[in-house]
Amino acid sequence: MAGSMAVVSAHAADFVWRAGGTIAKYVRHGWDVNVVIMSLGVRGESASLWRTEGQTYEEVARIRREEATRAAEVLGCRLHFFDLVDYPMEITPEVMDRLVRFFREVRPSIILTHGHKDPFNPDHPVVHKATVEARLLAGAAGVMPEIPPIAPPRLFGFEPHQTEMSEFKPEILVDITADFETKLKAMQCVPTQTYLIEFHRQLAEARGYHARRNGQSRDVKYAEAFQSYVPIVTDMLP
Repeated sequence: MAGSMAVVSAHAADFVWRAGGTIAKYVRHGWDVNVVIMSLGVRGESASLWRTEGQTYEEVARIRREEATRAAEVLGCRLHFFDLVDYPMEITPEVMDRLVRFFREVRPSIILTHGHKDPFNPDHPVVHKATVEARLLAGAAGVMPEIPPIAPPRLFGFEPHQTEMSEFKPEILVDITADFETKLKAMQCVPTQTYLIEFHRQLAEARGYHARRNGQSRDVKYAEAFQSYVPIVTDMLP
């Protein structure tokens, strides 16, 4: 049955690299997928653009916004830009209220975001912490009582670039074989970080191998890995 998924992405293209196949798959199955882009990654995620002489913050932001928008159009999800400054990112009370309101409005049953640790990126753990807190506040009846609270969504962290150093556990492997070409097209919409395309193609292939080894289908070629951050309640073991 179709539902609502929310993705909280620290920077302009994190949602593409780490969850693009899963987003495309859920959209294909009729889900409403909304992605919050906390920042455009102007300062810390756009090194290639800063090599241009006379480059400005505003121009880098424009380019990154356009890249994210094109990628989202390919995946079929909707974007919500918070336009925070990155490296480092600050979550003010106003930002937290905005994130809580976002969860109340889209009412997701699944939330995807960064993991709790990333020694190579200062913003990812900040966004994880903010997402965890906003998820809890969005379910508190006395917070923003003008909007009904949400039921507790499942919360998953997507795979970081340095899994060994980030305490990431690939507990859930999502088969994205049928949607990998869509993810590839979305990744190609982000030329600022084109060097990541091959990395994530190989990662999806490796996770596909793990899925074949640990699952019942031999047809999985590509997969994305996630870690659960809250208990999964079910009638029976899957």
